[in-house]
Amino acid sequence: MKITEANMMLRMTELFAELEWNYAYGREMEPILRDIKKLAARYLRKRYDKR
Repeated sequence: MKITEANMMLRMTELFAELEWNYAYGREMEPILRDIKKLAARYLRKRYDKR
């Protein structure tokens, strides 16, 4: 499945909402932070490799 920029931003929004929820309830945040980092890296590679 090809991830478009809009889908990637939607997924990032979902991850930040989940992170906020876990922070509020004292749950583990590391896996979500890792997912955010991977998604951001994929987005940046996709955006700047075109040039």
